[in-house]
Amino acid sequence: GQRLVHVLVTRDPKGNYEDRAFFSTDPNANPAQLLERFAERWLIEAGFRDAMQLFGLTDPQNGFSRGRKEPGRPKPGPQPRGSRGQKAVQRTAPFIWTVYGIVVIWYLRTKRWEQDVKTHRDRAPWYRSKVAPSCEDMFGSLRIEIMSRRLLARPLPSRTLAENRKTLLRLGMAA
Repeated sequence: GQRLVHVLVTRDPKGNYEDRAFFSTDPNANPAQLLERFAERWLIEAGFRDAMQLFGLTDPQNGFSRGRKEPGRPKPGPQPRGSRGQKAVQRTAPFIWTVYGIVVIWYLRTKRWEQDVKTHRDRAPWYRSKVAPSCEDMFGSLRIEIMSRRLLARPLPSRTLAENRKTLLRLGMAA
């Protein structure tokens, strides 16, 4: 349209990083403000990406009828009428964000991120730039923890929690 756009181009004088362009519809923002806004927004955008890709935020599988068509029943798939599907979707998003928060809090409380990053770097020595875990790393650790505890419920002779985790990690690498 006719709206002014403020464009900020950054360049690394040493050439280690590619040039970047940042856009804002606030023509009065100075370069420092524009970069601060982008940095503040980054974690929010990463959270949305994780919620959509790892939790299925954009395609909830609830609130719709399933199965074959029977007389008097709606056909399978999204049903535009009624509030059942709408209510299910309205409940799904808060539930997904709650579970997402619980996983992150659990992961931070277990204080395992440094070990997970080290393990990842040991398994992939070419990936030296990894310094922090991703959301997918957190879910992987949670899966291993859950499976380890399930295995301990009916343990193999003399198998410890640490041995279960190591075995599950190896199995995950093979999958």
